[in-house]
Amino acid sequence: MERLKDFLSFVRRLYIDIKYKIKGIKNIFIWIPILIEDRQWDHGYIFIILKKKLELMEKYFLKHGHPVGSEKDAKNMRIAINLLDRLIKDNYMDHAFVPHKKKYGESHMNFEEHKLLITLDNEPQTKKEKEQETELFKRCCTREDYLRKQDLKFLFDHLRKHILSWWD
Repeated sequence: MERLKDFLSFVRRLYIDIKYKIKGIKNIFIWIPILIEDRQWDHGYIFIILKKKLELMEKYFLKHGHPVGSEKDAKNMRIAINLLDRLIKDNYMDHAFVPHKKKYGESHMNFEEHKLLITLDNEPQTKKEKEQETELFKRCCTREDYLRKQDLKFLFDHLRKHILSWWD
């Protein structure tokens, strides 16, 4: 009888090992599209990898999580995913430069003789107007930086607050 229990225990452990190995192999195929695009030169790839991990965890928590708290955990993961989406899209300039665009219109970039030339639909005509445009441009750049850093801070504060409770 003891040998039968040992054998059944061995078979159960073997089954679990094989099951986890198969899940590991499935994970490789899930991650291949992300890893193929990964590059070492940019913070954006970190955001993409973190977003994918949180999406997988969110899906797992909604489908297999404990009855108590897993929906709240998934909601907190979704908040982080949405922040990562904003950081990945990186369109803070669009929001920050609304006042500049309103006053000076679209900006156009051209390269001539290895120099970047920026022209505006409504170019400033006087020296004072040019100084005002430059000052507004600087304020918009500062605003763009502020918006990006605000999302970064919110993301990492949110992760710091919740990530250690995300386990099943």
